[in-house]
Amino acid sequence: MINNTGAIWVFLASLCIAILMPTAALADTPRDIAKHVSPSVVLLVMEDGNGQPLAMGSGFVVREGVVATNLHVIEGAGRGYAKLADQKTKFDVRGVVASDPARDLVLLAVEGLKATPLTVGDSAKVAVGDEVYAMGNPRGLEGTFSAGIVSSIRKVGTDSLLQVTAPISPGSSGGPVVNSKGEVVGVAVATFKGGQNLNFAIPSQYLSAMIPSIKDAVALPEAGKALKGNKEKTILDNMGGRSTEGVVGSSFTWDDFGQGGGFSFSIKNKLREPIKNVYCLVIFYDSKDEPIDVAIFGGEGIVPGGLAKRVKGQVDESVEKLNTPIAMADMSRHQPPRPATGKIEFRILSFEIVSQDEPAAEGEEKKNGPGARDASHQQFVAPEARETGRQEDIEAALQESEKRLAEAVAKLAPAGNGPDLIESTIDGEFNGWDGDTIFKLSNGQIWQQVTYDYTYHYAFQPKVMIIKTYGAYKLVVDGVADSIFVKRIK
Repeated sequence: MINNTGAIWVFLASLCIAILMPTAALADTPRDIAKHVSPSVVLLVMEDGNGQPLAMGSGFVVREGVVATNLHVIEGAGRGYAKLADQKTKFDVRGVVASDPARDLVLLAVEGLKATPLTVGDSAKVAVGDEVYAMGNPRGLEGTFSAGIVSSIRKVGTDSLLQVTAPISPGSSGGPVVNSKGEVVGVAVATFKGGQNLNFAIPSQYLSAMIPSIKDAVALPEAGKALKGNKEKTILDNMGGRSTEGVVGSSFTWDDFGQGGGFSFSIKNKLREPIKNVYCLVIFYDSKDEPIDVAIFGGEGIVPGGLAKRVKGQVDESVEKLNTPIAMADMSRHQPPRPATGKIEFRILSFEIVSQDEPAAEGEEKKNGPGARDASHQQFVAPEARETGRQEDIEAALQESEKRLAEAVAKLAPAGNGPDLIESTIDGEFNGWDGDTIFKLSNGQIWQQVTYDYTYHYAFQPKVMIIKTYGAYKLVVDGVADSIFVKRIK
């Protein structure tokens, strides 16, 4: 009887474990992780001494009223505030309570901020290939959640950096990078080097070492002076500059010649990837370098990689006269646009990297976006769509033809033949017997082009991703707008 009772208890215990295990597994879905992390992530807006935005970034709560972020986010700031997503309340930053300049980390005391602190995990347990999630604010108040993997663990002297595939735009710098348990394993930071937007995370082990050293808050101006006077080389110095350096304002001109304050300038994208939703300030100074006005720009559409977009604005005509004095003799004569003689400052606060397969924004032609198609695609457009000439008809026809093509290619490369995502580099390209290009990847795999529209040839080793679409495979080349269908050669 005792043995039977014991067996029953073992059976019941096993049954309970079997029932609970699926529930535990479901608790760590990306949706649940985003729901857990989001309430603890803040938008940080740092301001200069005149109360104008100086930089935007993200941060996350690690103690009640204490926010972690990148040190460069607060560089040069006279004051600042934090905001939770979808809330209007601004919480003033009281000052710095701990910092690690060598690792670009800082802890800020934020007045009145109450949010659940995130659990700081052990970055030493992170390995290449682990799934990670980044959350930040590349577009102001809208918290953005992105998924990726740890693509590399880079050694920098005695320190280390996590390189991740989760996209990190400038406004997301300072946000948390978490593992599949929702634990913080890194602090996000985006850098710009050689035209590339590189995504890194400062390992959480450095953050864990800072938290016990929290002291009384030092006001931002005083903390900034101390940090500037004790400038250290950081682990990011060899990884490129801040990603906002990849986008600049330039070529400013006054266009109305003293009769309205109209002006224009170029937003230049120095990155390889297209960008959108650029948020920037243009600050005007008089002849004594005193600020006299500011113009705010946001959501300026897509700017392709390596190119620029002209933007127009308007200020009171007195601003033009104070910034660029006009001789009375010239007032009545028409003159072409002229450059400013006074100081003009551009502050690029935030922008977003456009993913390769992301559709163009409403009102943008596809030829200006990441989904740009070669003119030869017109041969796939239905004649009735070409005859109407309407952009929406042509786009709809292209999408339908691409779908049919993908379905046909799926028969050559059916779903399930390999993983959903492959990240590698092209080691070599060869011409196949039927004229298609054969790609040899650094991971040893061989893929063949299966469309006849266009191909690529390189003298270097570009990064590539192979993704599924409608069950077929597409090869996406880093820095190239179009993608091509491929099949794997076994």
